[in-house]
Amino acid sequence: MSTSPRSDVIQWHDRSKIQLLEHIASLEKEVSIESQRATHYREEWQTSLMALKEQEKTIRSLCENLHRHESNAESLNQRIKRLEEAGDRMRLFCADPDDCFAWDKAKEAKL
Repeated sequence: MSTSPRSDVIQWHDRSKIQLLEHIASLEKEVSIESQRATHYREEWQTSLMALKEQEKTIRSLCENLHRHESNAESLNQRIKRLEEAGDRMRLFCADPDDCFAWDKAKEAKL
């Protein structure tokens, strides 16, 4: 039994249409998977970005504290220097040799 050329074309057209629809369905599935993957990566990126911003805040706070402590330490060092200078000037007028000796020992212990 032979089929007509028109019948062959219709069958070919139907097969092509089915293959095309299957291919479209496959592409839609791939697009959906890739969209989900992109959403997942975007969420991970946003989470990482928030964590980095928190770390940046922490680092800024630590730097501010460090600068404040450095400033305080410098102020204290200057005060100690002034007190030592005052002590050295007072030593010149020391009436009691034991007081002079105690001052010298205190300075040596600091060094």
